[in-house]
Amino acid sequence: IHRTFRHPSGANLLPYENNEVGRAAVQANELRRVLNDPVLSKELDSNLADGTWYVFFGTRKPPFNDPRVRQAVSRAINREAICRAILGGAAVPAYSMLPRTFEAYDDYNAYQDYNPVEAKRLMAKAGYPNGRGFPTVEMWLRQASPETKLAAEAIQAMLLEHLGMRITFRSADYPVFTDAMFKWTIQLGLVPFFADFRDPKNMLDMIWRPGESGRARHDFNNPEFLRLLDAADNEPEVTKRNDIYRQAERILVTEIGAAFVYHPVQNTLFKPWIKGLKTNKFGGKTFVVTDLYIGNEILDN
Repeated sequence: IHRTFRHPSGANLLPYENNEVGRAAVQANELRRVLNDPVLSKELDSNLADGTWYVFFGTRKPPFNDPRVRQAVSRAINREAICRAILGGAAVPAYSMLPRTFEAYDDYNAYQDYNPVEAKRLMAKAGYPNGRGFPTVEMWLRQASPETKLAAEAIQAMLLEHLGMRITFRSADYPVFTDAMFKWTIQLGLVPFFADFRDPKNMLDMIWRPGESGRARHDFNNPEFLRLLDAADNEPEVTKRNDIYRQAERILVTEIGAAFVYHPVQNTLFKPWIKGLKTNKFGGKTFVVTDLYIGNEILDN
Protein backbone atom coordinates (compact mmCIF):
# COMPACT_ATOMS: atom_id res chain seq x y z
CA ILE A 1 0.00 0.00 0.00
CA HIS A 2 1.39 3.39 -1.01
CA ARG A 3 0.12 6.57 0.61
CA THR A 4 0.50 9.85 -1.25
CA PHE A 5 0.50 13.17 0.59
CA ARG A 6 -0.73 16.33 -1.11
CA HIS A 7 -1.06 19.84 0.28
CA PRO A 8 -4.76 20.79 0.40
CA SER A 9 -4.14 24.03 -1.50
CA GLY A 10 -2.93 22.06 -4.48
CA ALA A 11 -5.11 19.00 -4.09
CA ASN A 12 -7.36 17.88 -6.90
CA LEU A 13 -9.06 14.67 -7.88
CA LEU A 14 -7.27 14.00 -11.19
CA PRO A 15 -5.08 11.17 -9.79
CA TYR A 16 -8.22 9.51 -8.41
CA GLU A 17 -10.19 9.98 -11.62
CA ASN A 18 -7.24 8.61 -13.60
CA ASN A 19 -7.20 5.48 -11.39
CA GLU A 20 -3.75 6.34 -10.06
CA VAL A 21 -4.99 6.13 -6.45
CA GLY A 22 -7.83 4.22 -4.84
CA ARG A 23 -8.72 6.70 -2.12
CA ALA A 24 -8.80 10.50 -2.13
CA ALA A 25 -9.91 13.22 0.25
CA VAL A 26 -12.45 15.65 -1.20
CA GLN A 27 -11.82 19.32 -0.42
CA ALA A 28 -14.75 21.66 0.18
CA ASN A 29 -14.27 23.38 -3.18
CA GLU A 30 -14.50 20.02 -4.98
CA LEU A 31 -17.48 18.59 -3.13
CA ARG A 32 -20.27 20.08 -5.25
CA ARG A 33 -18.79 18.64 -8.45
CA VAL A 34 -18.44 15.24 -6.81
CA LEU A 35 -22.05 15.27 -5.62
CA ASN A 36 -23.25 16.11 -9.13
CA ASP A 37 -21.11 13.46 -10.83
CA PRO A 38 -23.01 10.18 -11.48
CA VAL A 39 -19.92 8.03 -10.84
CA LEU A 40 -18.04 9.94 -8.15
CA SER A 41 -21.17 10.54 -6.07
CA LYS A 42 -21.61 6.76 -5.68
CA GLU A 43 -18.03 6.41 -4.48
CA LEU A 44 -18.28 9.23 -1.93
CA ASP A 45 -18.19 8.50 1.79
CA SER A 46 -18.92 11.16 4.43
CA ASN A 47 -17.75 10.87 8.04
CA LEU A 48 -18.18 13.40 10.82
CA ALA A 49 -14.73 14.46 12.01
CA ASP A 50 -13.72 14.50 15.68
CA GLY A 51 -13.28 18.26 15.57
CA THR A 52 -14.96 21.61 16.15
CA TRP A 53 -14.56 25.13 14.82
CA TYR A 54 -15.52 27.73 17.40
CA VAL A 55 -15.40 31.43 18.17
CA PHE A 56 -13.62 32.05 21.46
CA PHE A 57 -13.64 35.17 23.60
CA GLY A 58 -11.46 37.05 26.03
CA THR A 59 -13.89 36.42 28.88
CA ARG A 60 -12.06 38.31 31.62
CA LYS A 61 -12.08 41.80 30.06
CA PRO A 62 -14.82 44.02 28.63
CA PRO A 63 -16.81 43.67 26.51
CA PHE A 64 -16.80 39.86 26.43
CA ASN A 65 -16.64 39.44 30.19
CA ASP A 66 -20.43 39.92 30.02
CA PRO A 67 -22.04 36.53 29.24
CA ARG A 68 -25.00 38.35 27.65
CA VAL A 69 -22.69 39.74 24.98
CA ARG A 70 -21.16 36.32 24.37
CA GLN A 71 -24.58 34.73 24.10
CA ALA A 72 -25.73 37.49 21.74
CA VAL A 73 -22.81 36.64 19.46
CA SER A 74 -23.68 32.96 19.52
CA ARG A 75 -27.38 33.60 18.86
CA ALA A 76 -26.56 35.87 15.92
CA ILE A 77 -24.61 33.18 14.02
CA ASN A 78 -26.62 31.24 11.46
CA ARG A 79 -24.68 27.98 11.49
CA GLU A 80 -27.02 26.25 9.06
CA ALA A 81 -26.40 28.95 6.45
CA ILE A 82 -22.62 28.75 6.89
CA CYS A 83 -22.59 24.96 6.53
CA ARG A 84 -24.96 24.96 3.57
CA ALA A 85 -24.04 28.03 1.52
CA ILE A 86 -20.33 28.40 2.29
CA LEU A 87 -19.02 24.98 3.27
CA GLY A 88 -21.44 23.15 0.97
CA GLY A 89 -21.81 19.92 2.91
CA ALA A 90 -18.28 19.83 4.28
CA ALA A 91 -19.55 20.58 7.80
CA VAL A 92 -22.56 20.34 10.11
CA PRO A 93 -23.67 22.98 12.65
CA ALA A 94 -22.05 22.82 16.09
CA TYR A 95 -23.77 23.81 19.31
CA SER A 96 -21.25 22.19 21.66
CA MET A 97 -17.58 21.28 21.79
CA LEU A 98 -18.12 17.53 21.48
CA PRO A 99 -19.31 16.17 18.13
CA ARG A 100 -21.87 13.36 18.19
CA THR A 101 -19.07 10.85 17.51
CA PHE A 102 -18.30 11.02 21.25
CA GLU A 103 -20.23 8.84 23.69
CA ALA A 104 -20.44 11.82 26.08
CA TYR A 105 -22.17 13.95 23.42
CA ASP A 106 -25.45 15.60 24.38
CA ASP A 107 -27.85 17.90 22.51
CA TYR A 108 -27.33 21.53 23.57
CA ASN A 109 -28.87 23.18 20.49
CA ALA A 110 -31.38 25.14 22.57
CA TYR A 111 -28.62 27.11 24.31
CA GLN A 112 -26.71 28.41 21.29
CA ASP A 113 -29.13 28.12 18.36
CA TYR A 114 -29.70 30.91 15.85
CA ASN A 115 -32.15 33.46 17.24
CA PRO A 116 -31.43 37.01 16.04
CA VAL A 117 -34.36 38.50 17.98
CA GLU A 118 -33.01 37.11 21.23
CA ALA A 119 -29.50 38.20 20.22
CA LYS A 120 -30.69 41.81 19.80
CA ARG A 121 -32.46 41.68 23.16
CA LEU A 122 -29.36 40.40 24.93
CA MET A 123 -27.15 43.10 23.39
CA ALA A 124 -29.59 45.80 24.46
CA LYS A 125 -29.79 44.35 27.96
CA ALA A 126 -25.99 44.40 28.15
CA GLY A 127 -26.09 48.13 27.36
CA TYR A 128 -25.39 48.08 23.62
CA PRO A 129 -28.72 48.56 21.79
CA ASN A 130 -28.14 48.02 18.08
CA GLY A 131 -24.43 48.00 18.84
CA ARG A 132 -24.31 51.58 20.07
CA GLY A 133 -21.28 52.13 22.28
CA PHE A 134 -19.76 48.75 21.41
CA PRO A 135 -16.11 48.95 20.34
CA THR A 136 -14.85 47.63 17.02
CA VAL A 137 -13.39 44.19 17.72
CA GLU A 138 -10.55 42.40 15.96
CA MET A 139 -11.15 38.74 15.15
CA TRP A 140 -8.00 36.66 14.85
CA LEU A 141 -7.70 33.94 12.20
CA ARG A 142 -4.96 31.30 12.15
CA GLN A 143 -3.48 30.53 8.73
CA ALA A 144 -7.01 30.68 7.33
CA SER A 145 -7.95 28.72 4.22
CA PRO A 146 -10.24 30.35 1.63
CA GLU A 147 -13.21 28.47 3.14
CA THR A 148 -12.34 29.62 6.66
CA LYS A 149 -12.08 33.23 5.47
CA LEU A 150 -15.51 32.97 3.86
CA ALA A 151 -16.98 31.51 7.05
CA ALA A 152 -15.38 34.30 9.11
CA GLU A 153 -16.72 36.93 6.73
CA ALA A 154 -20.19 35.42 7.04
CA ILE A 155 -19.95 35.67 10.84
CA GLN A 156 -18.75 39.25 10.46
CA ALA A 157 -21.80 40.12 8.32
CA MET A 158 -24.22 38.39 10.71
CA LEU A 159 -22.86 40.21 13.76
CA LEU A 160 -23.12 43.54 11.96
CA GLU A 161 -26.64 42.86 10.69
CA HIS A 162 -28.13 41.53 13.91
CA LEU A 163 -26.08 43.23 16.63
CA GLY A 164 -24.53 46.31 15.00
CA MET A 165 -21.18 44.80 16.04
CA ARG A 166 -18.26 45.76 13.81
CA ILE A 167 -15.56 43.16 13.31
CA THR A 168 -12.17 43.49 11.60
CA PHE A 169 -9.76 40.64 10.87
CA ARG A 170 -6.19 39.88 11.76
CA SER A 171 -4.53 36.91 10.08
CA ALA A 172 -1.58 35.33 11.86
CA ASP A 173 0.65 32.35 11.28
CA TYR A 174 0.49 29.39 13.62
CA PRO A 175 3.23 30.39 16.11
CA VAL A 176 2.07 34.01 16.46
CA PHE A 177 -1.58 33.03 16.85
CA THR A 178 -0.84 30.29 19.37
CA ASP A 179 1.40 32.55 21.46
CA ALA A 180 -1.28 35.26 21.60
CA MET A 181 -4.01 32.74 22.37
CA PHE A 182 -2.13 31.26 25.34
CA LYS A 183 -1.26 34.75 26.60
CA TRP A 184 -4.99 35.60 26.45
CA THR A 185 -4.40 38.74 24.37
CA ILE A 186 -7.01 37.80 21.73
CA GLN A 187 -10.44 39.34 22.30
CA LEU A 188 -12.16 37.30 19.60
CA GLY A 189 -10.85 34.39 17.55
CA LEU A 190 -12.01 31.67 15.19
CA VAL A 191 -10.10 28.43 15.55
CA PRO A 192 -10.54 24.65 15.27
CA PHE A 193 -9.57 21.81 17.53
CA PHE A 194 -9.42 18.22 16.35
CA ALA A 195 -9.29 15.46 18.93
CA ASP A 196 -6.07 13.55 19.33
CA PHE A 197 -8.12 10.64 20.70
CA ARG A 198 -11.86 10.09 21.05
CA ASP A 199 -12.27 10.84 24.71
CA PRO A 200 -14.08 13.85 26.21
CA LYS A 201 -11.03 14.66 28.32
CA ASN A 202 -9.18 15.59 25.14
CA MET A 203 -11.76 18.13 23.95
CA LEU A 204 -13.09 19.43 27.27
CA ASP A 205 -10.30 19.14 29.83
CA MET A 206 -7.15 19.61 27.76
CA ILE A 207 -8.64 22.59 25.89
CA TRP A 208 -10.89 24.27 28.46
CA ARG A 209 -9.44 23.46 31.89
CA PRO A 210 -9.13 26.79 33.76
CA GLY A 211 -5.57 27.79 34.50
CA GLU A 212 -3.06 30.59 34.26
CA SER A 213 -2.16 32.83 31.36
CA GLY A 214 0.68 31.29 29.38
CA ARG A 215 -0.37 27.75 30.28
CA ALA A 216 -4.12 27.50 29.63
CA ARG A 217 -5.37 27.74 26.05
CA HIS A 218 -8.38 29.90 26.97
CA ASP A 219 -9.28 32.19 29.87
CA PHE A 220 -12.76 30.74 30.50
CA ASN A 221 -13.11 30.11 34.23
CA ASN A 222 -15.90 28.48 36.22
CA PRO A 223 -15.30 26.77 39.61
CA GLU A 224 -18.04 24.18 39.09
CA PHE A 225 -16.71 23.37 35.63
CA LEU A 226 -13.26 22.79 37.13
CA ARG A 227 -14.71 20.65 39.94
CA LEU A 228 -16.48 18.44 37.40
CA LEU A 229 -13.32 18.01 35.33
CA ASP A 230 -11.50 16.88 38.47
CA ALA A 231 -14.37 14.53 39.34
CA ALA A 232 -14.23 12.97 35.87
CA ASP A 233 -10.50 12.32 36.33
CA ASN A 234 -11.29 10.31 39.45
CA GLU A 235 -14.26 8.34 38.09
CA PRO A 236 -13.26 4.91 36.69
CA GLU A 237 -16.75 3.85 35.56
CA VAL A 238 -17.27 4.93 31.93
CA THR A 239 -21.00 5.69 32.06
CA LYS A 240 -20.69 7.81 35.21
CA ARG A 241 -17.59 9.52 33.82
CA ASN A 242 -19.38 10.45 30.58
CA ASP A 243 -22.29 11.83 32.59
CA ILE A 244 -19.89 14.05 34.56
CA TYR A 245 -18.43 15.36 31.31
CA ARG A 246 -21.96 16.11 30.06
CA GLN A 247 -22.55 18.21 33.16
CA ALA A 248 -19.27 20.02 32.59
CA GLU A 249 -20.00 20.69 28.94
CA ARG A 250 -23.44 22.04 29.80
CA ILE A 251 -21.69 24.73 31.85
CA LEU A 252 -19.27 25.49 29.02
CA VAL A 253 -22.20 25.82 26.59
CA THR A 254 -24.61 27.77 28.79
CA GLU A 255 -21.94 30.16 30.07
CA ILE A 256 -20.82 30.65 26.45
CA GLY A 257 -17.19 29.75 26.95
CA ALA A 258 -17.27 29.79 23.15
CA ALA A 259 -19.74 30.12 20.31
CA PHE A 260 -19.47 26.73 18.64
CA VAL A 261 -19.92 27.05 14.87
CA TYR A 262 -19.41 23.80 12.96
CA HIS A 263 -18.06 20.27 13.01
CA PRO A 264 -16.16 19.38 9.81
CA VAL A 265 -17.22 16.43 7.70
CA GLN A 266 -14.50 14.28 6.14
CA ASN A 267 -15.54 13.51 2.57
CA THR A 268 -13.57 10.71 0.96
CA LEU A 269 -13.72 8.85 -2.33
CA PHE A 270 -13.07 5.10 -2.43
CA LYS A 271 -12.65 3.08 -5.59
CA PRO A 272 -14.88 -0.04 -5.74
CA TRP A 273 -11.80 -2.27 -5.70
CA ILE A 274 -10.71 -1.09 -2.25
CA LYS A 275 -11.79 -3.89 0.09
CA GLY A 276 -11.62 -4.44 3.83
CA LEU A 277 -13.61 -1.33 4.71
CA LYS A 278 -16.02 -1.42 7.63
CA THR A 279 -19.09 0.71 8.38
CA ASN A 280 -19.25 2.60 11.66
CA LYS A 281 -22.43 3.26 13.67
CA PHE A 282 -22.91 6.58 11.88
CA GLY A 283 -22.93 4.93 8.44
CA GLY A 284 -19.46 6.07 7.40
CA LYS A 285 -16.57 3.92 6.21
CA THR A 286 -13.63 3.17 8.46
CA PHE A 287 -10.66 0.87 8.14
CA VAL A 288 -7.47 -0.50 9.59
CA VAL A 289 -4.65 -0.32 7.02
CA THR A 290 -3.67 -3.95 7.60
CA ASP A 291 -7.22 -5.07 6.70
CA LEU A 292 -7.21 -3.40 3.27
CA TYR A 293 -6.77 -5.34 0.06
CA ILE A 294 -7.38 -4.91 -3.65
CA GLY A 295 -10.41 -6.67 -5.17
CA ASN A 296 -10.74 -8.14 -8.65
CA GLU A 297 -12.68 -5.11 -9.88
CA ILE A 298 -9.35 -3.41 -10.56
CA LEU A 299 -8.89 -5.71 -13.55
CA ASP A 300 -11.76 -3.94 -15.31
CA ASN A 301 -10.04 -0.55 -15.12
